[in-house]
Amino acid sequence: THLSKFRSLKTVFCSKTKTRLKIMIIKAILILLILQITQQKATISNNGYDNIVVAISPDVPEDANIIDNLKELLTKTSEELYRASRKRSYMKSIRILLPQSWAYSADPSVAETAEDAEFVVNTVNPAYGNNPYTVQNGECGDSGDFTHLTPWFVNNHEGEAMNTFGKTEKILVHE
Repeated sequence: THLSKFRSLKTVFCSKTKTRLKIMIIKAILILLILQITQQKATISNNGYDNIVVAISPDVPEDANIIDNLKELLTKTSEELYRASRKRSYMKSIRILLPQSWAYSADPSVAETAEDAEFVVNTVNPAYGNNPYTVQNGECGDSGDFTHLTPWFVNNHEGEAMNTFGKTEKILVHE
């Protein structure tokens, strides 16, 4: 009789452990799903980078020209990436996030945030001036967090910026 009680206790312990394990697995799956939904970094499919996010900082004064210049610069950057990669990759889809303070007509952001951005247009960094640079907080070899661009660089990508830094689209492909 003593052994039968022990076995029944073992059975209860095993069923509680199994229940806890199932709950832990369900929680882990939910966390992974939430992370997958919230982390909207660019992905690559059929050689094209999808869901590239460009965020314009609220610190940047409203300027309708910056949007057209961004489109033009990133189109040229995609073409340069395609050439540089020997027709292996290009920028397939890009979303530009505008500050809420801007009056420019745009659809509201649903899932994208500035933290998801691969490119950020922001004011000049005193250490780099108007030169684009990539912020990388990880280990050597890890991908960067985002590439910083200034409004001056974007708006002058075919003029002064090109004269100062060289082909602007090549600079962005390099970054």
